[in-house]
Amino acid sequence: SAGASSVGFHLLSPGSRPLFTHAALQSGAATAPWAWISFQKAQEKGRRLGQLLGCPESDHTALVSCLQGKEPGEFLQHDPLAMRKELFSQAFVPTPDGDFLPDVPARLLWPDHSQPLPILTGVTANEGTFLLKFSPLNFSLANTSAIGWEHLLQMVRLVAPGAPEEAIQAVAQRYSQERQDDTRYLWAMGHTTGDHGFVCPAAEVAGREADAGWPVYVYYFTHRSHVLPMPEWMGVPHGAEVPYLFGTLASLRGANYTLPEAEAALSRKLMRYWAEFARSGSPTGPGSAKEQWPRYKSTEQNFLRISTEPPQLEGTSPARLCGFLMSLLKEKPSPIAETHGSAEPSKEKAHEEEN
Repeated sequence: SAGASSVGFHLLSPGSRPLFTHAALQSGAATAPWAWISFQKAQEKGRRLGQLLGCPESDHTALVSCLQGKEPGEFLQHDPLAMRKELFSQAFVPTPDGDFLPDVPARLLWPDHSQPLPILTGVTANEGTFLLKFSPLNFSLANTSAIGWEHLLQMVRLVAPGAPEEAIQAVAQRYSQERQDDTRYLWAMGHTTGDHGFVCPAAEVAGREADAGWPVYVYYFTHRSHVLPMPEWMGVPHGAEVPYLFGTLASLRGANYTLPEAEAALSRKLMRYWAEFARSGSPTGPGSAKEQWPRYKSTEQNFLRISTEPPQLEGTSPARLCGFLMSLLKEKPSPIAETHGSAEPSKEKAHEEEN
């Protein structure tokens, strides 16, 4: 997530983009709603945090000076309180500054005509459940059959604060139709959250870069491990593939634990994919006839499913609802002059004409 967005920012920045030859982004993108904020929102959060820390709010210079004089421990005590009005909100994240990020990520996403850069990206099957577990909900998620329509609406409002109520209702209705059993509302909560924060931004980046001719490989990690300490309702949550990729899964059960062969083989497979991608720009290696990972096409949304079973293309795209979801909930980027306050009027006008 944070690592993927950081990689994504380097790909969007004119100063650092030429320094890299391959890029892997796991469960995240620079365009994700949690990855960046406008200059105005950053100022608002700074004032909110300053208020909690007893700093003056009226004078910007005095506020900054006061915050700089605080001990780190004071920030840790108050930081969550300053940012919990939105599910995807972080207290301090990058802002477009006209230098490292010359514009908002969505407008920088269009690849230029430079040398195509191979991309490896993807998501897990249940990205959103991790956020549900740590969200400021006022009800329990343990009893899935007790979760209903009003709970779903509460979560969608957290996902997209400020969205019109008719959009909230439409999203909740569409996602709750995907299943008909007693887990339908929990499923809808998890996937609305996961799609908005992880799946749709990853698919957007993959599609834009693939359409520009970049070699893009997209995975869909679907294996639920009995080794990972997580409740059943979380499924295959955000970060589930990481212990496999770094070969640390067995250590979660203690020094003397031996992984079942299927789990160990999955770990070796992921390490092989990522290492080969770093070497050659292709997860399966150049000209490999034994195992193929097709390049991503935005029209096909061809995610490669990775689990203990043989790899295969996912029949139902994880991003199938993204067009619908983002048409209702995605905020339109503000002109760059409203983002960091330094754009020339002619540039602002050009952006307005583009949109």
